[in-house]
Amino acid sequence: MYEKILIAAFTILFLLLFCNKALSADSLTGYLVDCDSVKSYRSAKNASELVANYNRQNALSESSKATGYVLYSDGKWFALDKHGSELAGDVIRHSIKKKGFYVLVSGKLTDETIAVDSLTELMDVPLRPH
Repeated sequence: MYEKILIAAFTILFLLLFCNKALSADSLTGYLVDCDSVKSYRSAKNASELVANYNRQNALSESSKATGYVLYSDGKWFALDKHGSELAGDVIRHSIKKKGFYVLVSGKLTDETIAVDSLTELMDVPLRPH
């Protein structure tokens, strides 16, 4: 009897932990860049420097807004869904910064695309050890 209760309890615990992980949002930090700029930045050896200096004028051009935005995080590129690109444009438009739009993105990560739930600008970029 106790054995069956114990097995049932472990099964329920496992399912709760598994479902919680499956439903949890992914969070990434990184820099926003428009899709057109990524074409030239992707192969650049100094991509980290380029994204940190990506400026508002380029970010808010009509072509940038039309193509959408990408997140550059730890040397990888992640496309933002349409909602994420709209949020990215809002963050850039209202930022007090003129360049280097460092953000926290939360949502569902699938391959190299993020279905964005929220996007928040971060004022401080963490220092990376060399």
